Amino acid sequence: AYKKEKKMKHAELENGFGIGREKTNFYTAEDISLMFTVLKDNYLHKVWLKLLFAYGLTLIELVNIKVGDIDFDNKKIKINSSKKMRHRVLSLPKCLFYELQRESVHKKPYELLFQGRTSEGKIHPRTIQKLFEKLHHHTGMEVSISKIRRSTAIHFLQSGWEEKEVTRLLGHSHLRTTRKLIGNCQKSFYKTNFPLDEILENAA
Repeated sequence: AYKKEKKMKHAELENGFGIGREKTNFYTAEDISLMFTVLKDNYLHKVWLKLLFAYGLTLIELVNIKVGDIDFDNKKIKINSSKKMRHRVLSLPKCLFYELQRESVHKKPYELLFQGRTSEGKIHPRTIQKLFEKLHHHTGMEVSISKIRRSTAIHFLQSGWEEKEVTRLLGHSHLRTTRKLIGNCQKSFYKTNFPLDEILENAA
């Protein structure tokens, strides 16, 4: 019974829970801005959410980030993924640079960037679920990893990125996996440097 409940909780975390007020299959810029407004008093939760939206990370990728994965001199971050996903080195957006520096202070390169209470010292999935539940409570939107990943992909496409670039960003091995994730999305033709940077600047 415990294993069944645990499996159900993990499914809720990955795919969403509750009945959201939004009708789109991705989060708009206004939706994302609202989420960060809700988290304005919780610094660490904001950093987690920024990482999720900036790179479309999976839960495993988020909790496994180590201090040594971040190259502040070259403004790069290495995302170490699972066997089904590709490792990749990505640019650091300015909205995360100083916050990740702050989290890295007094930690060794081999240490986890975010430390939790599991036996491995990682953030527990339930901790992320509580964050999503808080967002759902205050915004009426269902929140899930899969929808965040879809939203990240769509916003990058709308910013002028090619599909193959978005595929690499998400760690997909095949373009068809990315296309399946985003579904029907009309690409608009304007160019920005980094979608999350722009969204947060407009929300300020």
